[in-house]
Amino acid sequence: MRLYDFCPITDGSAALLFCPESIAEEYADEYAIVSGVDGATDTHVVHEREDPTVMGGVVESGEGAYEMSGYGPEDIDVAELHDMFTILEFLQMEGLGFAEQGEAWKLVEDGYTERDGELPINTSGGL
Repeated sequence: MRLYDFCPITDGSAALLFCPESIAEEYADEYAIVSGVDGATDTHVVHEREDPTVMGGVVESGEGAYEMSGYGPEDIDVAELHDMFTILEFLQMEGLGFAEQGEAWKLVEDGYTERDGELPINTSGGL
């Protein structure tokens, strides 16, 4: 970890409006449909994890959302991941099945996660 691996505190906001599809149709021609959602917790204490490079909550909730939706990581077109620390984006990419364990950095280096890449990640600029 280095100084610039940590996101500074800044101002910003985002909002999502969840409503039945019938309501969305009344107000917009284009909208997203949530097909699956899940939640899980894991320890924040890295030394208590079986593997410090695996975010168990991400793995578990990702699997649950994929199962509920009937989709998998190969079906995702764009992703916004929590990247307060540089390493978090990589670990979450791996935990959600976008990359093999220890290989996420290669996708970033190869441009796979760029806006015009195969799987754009954090196109908003991240956290």
